[in-house]
Amino acid sequence: VVASASGGRSRFQNAAQTRRRGIELALESRLSETLRAHLAYTRIDATYSQAFSSNGRMIDAGNHLPGIPAHSLYGELNWQPAAGVSTAIEAMYRSELYVEDSNSARSAPSYALFNW
Repeated sequence: VVASASGGRSRFQNAAQTRRRGIELALESRLSETLRAHLAYTRIDATYSQAFSSNGRMIDAGNHLPGIPAHSLYGELNWQPAAGVSTAIEAMYRSELYVEDSNSARSAPSYALFNW
């Protein structure tokens, strides 16, 4: 975390203790000889377990760690009609996340992404 920032220069320090609790579930299924499905879900509660000072501001215990979405979802449908030939579509979702330690700035929005 940032210990101080001045004149375009930042000095960093280790964060206080953190706690991460969560669950991850995954499912994989062969729907037919040529079609497979994958689904994964993650829920995580990542917080600071001790208060600390960062860049002259107190960061409270219980604040969420920035950059870690609470919910993530992934799905894929893969078609392989012959050996060495395949195509897939996939979708990913990430929930909104905090962008700084105090959790007071506007969070980054959730998003979904689709690929083929």
